[in-house]
Amino acid sequence: MIVVASGEGPTDIGICNAFRNYCAGDLLALGPFALLIDDIVEAEIFYSPIDNESFYVVSRSYLSQKWKQKKRGSIRFPGFKSQKGSVYFEYNARALSIVATEIVESLTSQGEAPPRVIAILYRDSDGSNSSPKGEWQTKYDSIVRGFAQEKFPHGVAMLAKPIGESWLISGCLQLNASQAIALEARSPNSKAAVPLKGQLENEIEARYPHHTMSSTESMVALINDQHVTLSNILTPSFMKFLTDLRAVLATI
Repeated sequence: MIVVASGEGPTDIGICNAFRNYCAGDLLALGPFALLIDDIVEAEIFYSPIDNESFYVVSRSYLSQKWKQKKRGSIRFPGFKSQKGSVYFEYNARALSIVATEIVESLTSQGEAPPRVIAILYRDSDGSNSSPKGEWQTKYDSIVRGFAQEKFPHGVAMLAKPIGESWLISGCLQLNASQAIALEARSPNSKAAVPLKGQLENEIEARYPHHTMSSTESMVALINDQHVTLSNILTPSFMKFLTDLRAVLATI
């Protein structure tokens, strides 16, 4: 089995070294959420995609490239980068489905059964206090619809509300369910009274005083050192992802 994931950059899923479109194994610079994905998969089916070099990361720019190449007869789709609403999330999911299928085909020798594959699209939902009610759900539904339109049965939306830092803060502080819900309601704006990214930096500094790690390294350390675990992240958006991924793994 392989996992094909795409995020926003180094501090969530991770990136490929050497500017590759997608990669696995030693070419990966893993982000914290790749480790969480691996923990979930290993807990459910006793198999670590990372340890077995079957965890693939696809760059966001490559998804854009693949969608530009996508044609549906005479139907014209709006440009990939111009989609700022929920349609953008749908097109990301469709492009990731295409790339995941290509990776499977590249790994399949003639006469052999193709490996099973799960595709995971990570995005921040962002938003603000003035965003329409239900915006997260609209974007989530858009990702699910994108996988369905490409007839890709094992696609999973990993949509943080409002941003991924909220998941790590929830884990660090071991917030209860009501506190985690309140955390998701905060603005992701860096100019907010208590910025989420700034709060996470404070939590990291409290655990690693005077550290010299990069942002990605410090977030990864939170996972590796068990400050953040699957059981202590209770934000609803993470719990939804956890439920969805477990449901897909049950069918693999």
